[in-house]
Order: sequence, then C-alpha cells, then structure tokens
Amino acid sequence: MADKKYHFKFSDFLRKQRRNSKFFIIFIFVIFLIIKLSLFNYLNLVSISEAKYIIRDFEKNYMYQNVFNNSSYAELKNNLLSGSFTTKAKIYDMETAVKVLAGDKYTEIKYVDFLRGKFEHSLNRKMKFNKKNLGKNIIYIKISSFGENAASKFTKAIENRKNRDFLILDLRGNKSGNYIEAIEIANDLLPPGLEIVQIEGPSSKHCFNSNSIYYDFKKIYILLDGDCGYCSEIVALSLKDNLKNTVYLIGGETSEIEIGSVYRIYKSRIAINIASLKWNTNGKVARELGKHIISVDDIKPTESENEAALANVIKLIK
Repeated sequence: MADKKYHFKFSDFLRKQRRNSKFFIIFIFVIFLIIKLSLFNYLNLVSISEAKYIIRDFEKNYMYQNVFNNSSYAELKNNLLSGSFTTKAKIYDMETAVKVLAGDKYTEIKYVDFLRGKFEHSLNRKMKFNKKNLGKNIIYIKISSFGENAASKFTKAIENRKNRDFLILDLRGNKSGNYIEAIEIANDLLPPGLEIVQIEGPSSKHCFNSNSIYYDFKKIYILLDGDCGYCSEIVALSLKDNLKNTVYLIGGETSEIEIGSVYRIYKSRIAINIASLKWNTNGKVARELGKHIISVDDIKPTESENEAALANVIKLIK
C-alpha cells in the first residue's frame, strides 16, 4: 500500500516536472525571439526571408513592371539577397535605384515604428465622416479619407433626404484611402452610363462607369486643398467633367497625383508606399483639375435659392 502511494506521488512529481520543463522551454523561446528581433532592429538587420517577402510584394504591386526586365534590376536583387541577412539601408538603396530606373516619382520608402505605422494606417482606413444639415435643402458632408464604409455612409446620408437641392462635399485634407470607395461615391452622383475613371494596374486595365441608381442635386460644391490625394481627385474630376456647370470646385489646387499607391508596412519596420496604378477620367488626368478650381469669391449665384448654399460655402472656406 505504501509502495502504491509512493508511486502515485512520484508520478505526480514527474508530470509536474514535465509541465515545468515545457513552460521553461516556451519561456526561453519567447526570450530568444525578443532578443533576436531587438538585436536585428538595433543593428538595422533584415532576415533574407523578410527581404524576399518585401521584394515579392513590391514586384506584385509595382506599376512600372518593365523595370523588372532590366538587367540592372536583376543585379540589384541578387546583391541584396546574397547572404544570410541584409540591412534596411541596402533595401532602401535598392528601392531608390529602382525608382531611378523606372522614372518613378511616387514610391516612398521610410523607416517607421511598426505599431505606430499600423495605428496610423488603421486610422486612414477607418476615416471620419461628418454630416450636417445646413437648411432644409442644403446638406454638408466631410470625408477625412476614403476608408472602410465611406461609400455606404455617404449613400445613407443622402438617400434619406427629401430635398436634395445643394450638396457641399468637403474633401479638404483627404489624403488617402481605397479608390473603390471614391468610385462608389462618384457613382451615387452621376447619371447612368458615364465614365467615372479608368484604372490601369500592374497587369490589368478597367473602366468604371456609373450605373442606373443616382441622386440628383441642383448644385454640388466640392471643397479642395493641397492635401487632397488621388482618391479625392478622382471624385472631383469625374463629377466636374461629367456634370459640368452643376459642379463647383472651390479652394486650393490639389496634389495632382496621377499615380495611385498601396501602403505596406513590414516587421522590419520598413514602410513603402508602392506606386501601383495610373488613372484618368475621359482621358483627363489630375493636373486638369487646376483649371476648374476657383476661389469662393469668384462664384456668382445664378438662382435666388442658391444664395443660402453659397453663404455656407463661404463660412466653411474662410
């Protein structure tokens, strides 16, 4: 009986030791990973597997695909991957050299704090949406970025209005977002069968036209400034080019970005805005916007009911 009791206690002891050993091994492994990552970041080192992932992602999304057939690019790539690890500086130098080979003015590479970069990117995706009724027939909408659900929020904001005479669409400071959201917003305001935008990516080209469901306004005022990115420019140019005198573009000149980009941030704390698409509306590009942008003082009301909408625009701009 005593032997059985002793055996039982000894078995418990062995099981506890095995459990403790597993926890100890896991603990050591976690500490090893933390030290490895910290050391790599301190020395600005990047593992070859991470470097290969960055390059594959870059090659997949990059607009200027012809550069990858250049022998100079192949040499740059081989030099970067020849070893058991590389450095952030070498990746930066390679991307800079590729930009020169491609004549690319838009791709940006920088070092960032990983968590901070993820946080800032998530802010752009979530975006802020502000709607105000400035009278029985005037609606004001501000969109901070074309992030997730921007188009659906815009549709809900205007479809419930009985009087849709005047829309003030404030895109000032709207630097980024998803071009699909921008296209859907323009689609809500255009009669059917009109070209919204042509998008040319690394391996495809697609033309987006307006469908049969849209919301008609007497006048649309779009507020712009120098911080407006290419998604804001798609909305502004497609509406102005198709609706002509129904649309006023008011404020300052935009960024005139003819090349759209995708944002990537990697574990090595490298962030890249990769130039990934070209766009145009009816053959017109972003720089065409400048000739249509006017100051609020240049607008003359053509209808008596237009004066209230203009008064609100003036308050917002000044």
